[in-house]
Amino acid sequence: MKVKRILFLFLVIFGGFGLKAQYIYYKSMPEDSLILFKDSVSKLQFIYKDTSYKKDYTLHFNYVMRFFTKIEYNKIKVIFKKSKRVTHVKPSFWCFFQAPENRTYKVIFSTKSNPTLDSVLLHNLHFNSQLGMIASEMGNVKELSTDGFFNLVGWHFRQLSRRSRKKIDHDNDMKVLEIGCGYLLLALSMEEEVKLHIDRWHNARAYAHYFRHYQNHFMSAEAIKGYIKDMPVYVTHKYR
Repeated sequence: MKVKRILFLFLVIFGGFGLKAQYIYYKSMPEDSLILFKDSVSKLQFIYKDTSYKKDYTLHFNYVMRFFTKIEYNKIKVIFKKSKRVTHVKPSFWCFFQAPENRTYKVIFSTKSNPTLDSVLLHNLHFNSQLGMIASEMGNVKELSTDGFFNLVGWHFRQLSRRSRKKIDHDNDMKVLEIGCGYLLLALSMEEEVKLHIDRWHNARAYAHYFRHYQNHFMSAEAIKGYIKDMPVYVTHKYR
């Protein structure tokens, strides 16, 4: 009888941890809870081309990818290097000829851009904003994972147009909102709006370049709040 009670207590304790780990809906994700989303079969590969930068975001990705359970891929290479673009997704060349489950995608995060945009690089963001940026890029990966050869080729050429890139980003944000990552995107948008406000720029030419190429690159915080208020996922799921 005593053995049964001990076994029952064991199941309750560890079963409770399992249930908590499956609970992914947070308005503000507690950083110390990330360990509950550890994934022993992760297909992530971290590559540090900037050797001065070493930080592990494995648990960040493991948490965010709980929202993308049906995504198909072989491997995701997370690359940190110096780049003018804050972050972007790049399908490998062979993706164009492979089935979705055999594809490898590159998610690239800049470790150094320019003095003002550096403030919104992944490692300079607050924790929930980091999750929001990762969620946005995983949304792009998910979209690519459902594309066939001609869609992938079309996506590649659309990257050459500033207007098309913004349309892709907007559509992606909408899809990421629809799966329940709205509070993560909201944290990212709010922090970007503060850090990239015109008063914080010291170079008029650099701001003009930013305004022309990157302004409205991400959905505004006010727009995200409106979608969170109206979308079914935020009503049907209880957010802590």
